Amino acid sequence: MEGINYSDQYRCWEGQINVKHFDGEVFSLRIFVDSTNSLTEADYHTLTYVKEHFAEIYENILHTLFEWQQSNGMTFEVFDEEKSTFDRILFDSKEEIHPLLGEPILEIIPGYEKENLSYYCIRFDHCLLSIEHGFNALCHKNDVIEIEACEIIPLLEALSYFEKDYSRWEKDFWKVKFKFNAELYSERDAVREMWLKN
Repeated sequence: MEGINYSDQYRCWEGQINVKHFDGEVFSLRIFVDSTNSLTEADYHTLTYVKEHFAEIYENILHTLFEWQQSNGMTFEVFDEEKSTFDRILFDSKEEIHPLLGEPILEIIPGYEKENLSYYCIRFDHCLLSIEHGFNALCHKNDVIEIEACEIIPLLEALSYFEKDYSRWEKDFWKVKFKFNAELYSERDAVREMWLKN
């Protein structure tokens, strides 16, 4: 596919594709696939899907972050570069989150496929929100499954604890997680039942 090539130096796939933001602005989305193997048909289908639907995917991530704040009392802080401090911020709309997120990067997750599309993450470089490790939005098609302030491997391992068969994963695990809060890992069966409704 045009825009992505294998890097012998870094032993992974890298590239860029032009996509539209939800505000109509066209920009180059960086792509990363941490694999030495050839890309699969599902990987290529995912790249095409993201290229055609990025505006909706990005808006859905903004909506998820805003809903996260509204429904769970998530407190965000923003980095003030002049004072080198973090100040609390409460968003009145999802659009207010956009300028603080930084540059989105698409990471296709090799080997995790469902309905001939790969799972993928949108992560953010230069994010000004005070999420210690940045955050990843794990998606399939236009569905946000999980949004977490951690690297992708621990995120996948956490989801696998509740359901090893990733082809069964559904959207909105993040909502279920906040309902159970501290009891999340001790109530595994109840979490699975609420998350995997089908």
